[in-house]
Amino acid sequence: MADFISEDIPVETLKTMLQTYWESFKETRTPSVVIVNDSEGEFMRADYNIGDYIFLSEEGSESIKYRGNIQYIDFSHPITIQIGTKEGRQRLRDLWKMIRSILLSRKHNFTNWQLIRILSYTEMVNQDQNVWRGVIRIQLEKAGVTADAL
Repeated sequence: MADFISEDIPVETLKTMLQTYWESFKETRTPSVVIVNDSEGEFMRADYNIGDYIFLSEEGSESIKYRGNIQYIDFSHPITIQIGTKEGRQRLRDLWKMIRSILLSRKHNFTNWQLIRILSYTEMVNQDQNVWRGVIRIQLEKAGVTADAL
């Protein structure tokens, strides 16, 4: 009897990576990491008096691009990471540096994905709540997967 092993869910892997490898010190205390469907709604309900937050959400489904003869398929899986803090812009940048270092040093933890591409990082401030916010968009990619393997 064959054992079937399902692939890891990328946002679950990312959450585990952030919680496991986070280097906590004064500038970057360990934030709360939450997987959400609607990161905008959760962002507004978070209690920033307790600490910083990181919201992870999948940005749509995997996009599939067929190659010429449909024997090989390319996959991409976008993920959005939202960072929130009320401590100021420097804390936001320190959190971003820590996330980037974890992503780049632990990229082999994403099994079955060949490449992690950091697409963008933007900062914004919500002056009504005095909350600093950053949005990171990453994309996991694998290319040349044979269609017979699916």
